Amino acid sequence: MTKQFNIIAKCVNARRLNNSRCGNPQWELNLLLPLSLRKNLYCYEPVKTKANYGFVYAHNFDSFVEKNVEMTINVSPKGTKSITGIEGITDKACGINQ
Repeated sequence: MTKQFNIIAKCVNARRLNNSRCGNPQWELNLLLPLSLRKNLYCYEPVKTKANYGFVYAHNFDSFVEKNVEMTINVSPKGTKSITGIEGITDKACGINQ
C-alpha cells in the first residue's frame, strides 16, 4: 500500500529530466528530507515528480533551489519516493505534517 506524506523539505538542486512519451516534462529534486524527527536526522535524496502529472506546469522548479518547499510525497511499499503535488515555497522548517 502506497503511503502519502505532506512534508516540508529543503531543495538543494533541481534538474529537468527528459520528456515522457506523452511529451510532459519530469523533474528531479535533490531534497534534504527528515529521516527521524526525534533525533533531528536528515538525509539527502533525489526524488522525481510523477510522470505525466500536470502540476509541473504550474511551478518554476529552478526557483525552489536553496528554499524550503511544501509538497506531497508518495512512498511505495518498496520505498520508492515520488512527488505528487507541490504547495510552494514556505518559511516553515523541514518536517512531516500529519
